[in-house]
Amino acid sequence: MNFQKLFTYFLLGFAVFMRILSYARNRSLFYDEINLARNYAEKDYIQLLGNLDYNQHSPPFFNWIVKLSTDIFGMNEYAFRLFPFMAGVASIFLFYKISKRFLSDFPLWFALILFGFSSYLLEYGTEVKQYSSDVFWTCLLIYSALRFPVQSLKSGIYWAIGGAIIIWFSMPVVFILAGIGFYFAFLAYRDSSVAFLKNFKSLIPIIGTWLFSFALLYLINLQHSLGSTHLAGFHEPFFLKIDNLTQTSKIIIGIVRSIVGHTAVPIIFTFLCFLTSIFHLFQKKKSHFILFSVPILTCFTASFLQQYSLIIRLTVFLFPILILMISIGLSVLYKSVNNFSNIPKKAFFTLLCIFSISCLIGRSAFRYIPSPLVKEDARTVLQKLAKEDLSEATLIVTDCGKPAFIFYTKYNEQKVDITAKKIIIHEENQPVREAFKIIPDSTTIWVFDSHTFGKELVLLQQQIEEKGTLTKSIESKSAWAMELK
Repeated sequence: MNFQKLFTYFLLGFAVFMRILSYARNRSLFYDEINLARNYAEKDYIQLLGNLDYNQHSPPFFNWIVKLSTDIFGMNEYAFRLFPFMAGVASIFLFYKISKRFLSDFPLWFALILFGFSSYLLEYGTEVKQYSSDVFWTCLLIYSALRFPVQSLKSGIYWAIGGAIIIWFSMPVVFILAGIGFYFAFLAYRDSSVAFLKNFKSLIPIIGTWLFSFALLYLINLQHSLGSTHLAGFHEPFFLKIDNLTQTSKIIIGIVRSIVGHTAVPIIFTFLCFLTSIFHLFQKKKSHFILFSVPILTCFTASFLQQYSLIIRLTVFLFPILILMISIGLSVLYKSVNNFSNIPKKAFFTLLCIFSISCLIGRSAFRYIPSPLVKEDARTVLQKLAKEDLSEATLIVTDCGKPAFIFYTKYNEQKVDITAKKIIIHEENQPVREAFKIIPDSTTIWVFDSHTFGKELVLLQQQIEEKGTLTKSIESKSAWAMELK
C-alpha cells in the first residue's frame, strides 16, 4: 500500500475515532435535545408523525428511528444519539466515495480533513437532532446519483420510491432531489443512447412522486412548523433578503466561516476556490455543475422567499457539496501551478499549502480530543443536588431549568431522585421573585437553573440576591443550583 492510500485511510479512521470518542463520553443532553427527548418519551409512533411539543421540529421517520432506539436500548443518552452517531460515521465514508471521483492526493486530503474534522459535523454527529442524518442523506443521494443514474424503468422506480421515503427522514433533501432531478434531465438531453431517457417524459413520474411525498409531509407535519410565529421570529435574522444586502452577505459569510473559520485569509481563499470550481465545472463537467449548484440555488431561493432559514444547523446538509466544490477549486489551482516554471511553481505551491492549512485549522474539532465537547451539563448538577439534604428545603426550578429537571427526574433511565420538602416548578415568563413571595422567610431555598443566558441570567441572579444570602452553589457548564438562607 502506497503512502497516499495509507494517509487517506488514516484520515478516515481518525475522523471515525473522534466521533466514537465524543459519543462514548456520553455528555449530558442540552436544552433542545432534552425537549426533543421528552417528545419521544411522551408520544407514540403515530403522534410522532405530526407536530411535536416544546417548540421542537424534526422529520417523522427520524423520530421513529430514535424512538425505536429508546424502546430497544432504554431512555438514555446513548440510545437517543445512536442514529445520529451512525449517520455521522457513515457520512464520512460516503463523502470519501464521492470525493475520490473528483480529487486525489493533496486536494482529497484537504476535503477529508475539512469534512471529517469539522467541529459542527462532530457536534451534530453526537447529539439528538436530525442534522447529522441530513448530511448522511445528502451524501447518500449524491453518491447514488453519480453511481446509479436512471437508465431503466427498474432504476426509475427505485429512485421514485427511495426519494419519496427519504423526504420523510430529512426535509432539506428536497433541495438535493431538485439538483438530482435537473441532473437526470441533463443526462436525458445529453445521452439519447439510453432508451429510457430519450425524452423527459420518463422523469415526470419520478419527480411527481417526490413532489407528492413532500406535499403529504407538508400537510401532516411541515405546515405547522413553517407557520409557527415562534420559529418565524427566531429565524428572521437568518433569511436572505434582496433589500438587506448586509444581512444577506453576513449569512453567506457565516456559512463559509462555519466551514473554514472566522479569519479573513481562509474566507477569501475559500471564495476563490469556490468560484474556480464553478467556472471549471461549468466549462468541463456541466452535469456535475448542475448536480452541485442546483441544491444551493434552490435552498437560497427558498430563503429569499422566507421559507427556509440559513441558520448554520439548517445548512449543514450542504456541507458535503460546499466542501467538495471548494476542494475541486483547490484541485484546479493545484494542477495549474504545475504549469509554472520552477521558482514560481514552488512559491505558489507554498502559498496554496499555507492557505489550505489556514482553512483546515479554523473549524477543526481537534480541540475536543483533550477537552470533551459539552454544551450544557444539567445532569451533573442534578446528580450533585440529589446528594444534598433537602428534607427541610424548598426547591425552585426555573422556567429554563424545567425541561432538564423533568427529563432527568422522570424520564431518564437512571432517574435522579431529588426529595425536597417542596418543589416549585416555575411558570413560563413569570419572575422568580413571585415564587419567593409564597415561601416563609425562615425556609431554606434551593434554586435550580440551566440554559439561562445574557440579560435573563443577570435578572434572575438579581432576584435571587434580593431574597437571601447565598450559602452554597453547585455549578457546571450552563447549569447551576444555589442554596439561599
